[in-house]
Amino acid sequence: MSSEPNALELALRSKSDDELERIAEGTPGAFLQPMEARLARKVLADREAARRGKREEAQEAEANSIASEANRRALEANRAAEAAYSAASRAERWARWAVILALVALAVSAQDQILAFIFVGAS
Repeated sequence: MSSEPNALELALRSKSDDELERIAEGTPGAFLQPMEARLARKVLADREAARRGKREEAQEAEANSIASEANRRALEANRAAEAAYSAASRAERWARWAVILALVALAVSAQDQILAFIFVGAS
């Protein structure tokens, strides 16, 4: 059987799914019933395969869209994490400087107290 549709198949393609289902079930007394019913089932199967293909394409497109959105959000989260890490690093540097300055202030204060003790105690 050739892959090109014959006149009967072309005529069946113009019919609705309901009409094709009635033909596929068989029309009593129809001369071409077996061949027409077989072709009607083939046209219905082709339509279902096309619908399934479109559904699969739509599902794949939706999956790609979801994956793209997830990647976009992951990149945003990564940027936010990098910014938080950078801010934490700056805060740590400032904290180190604060500790150093506090130690210097403590040393200066202790030095003043030692000097005062020496000079006051010496007199």
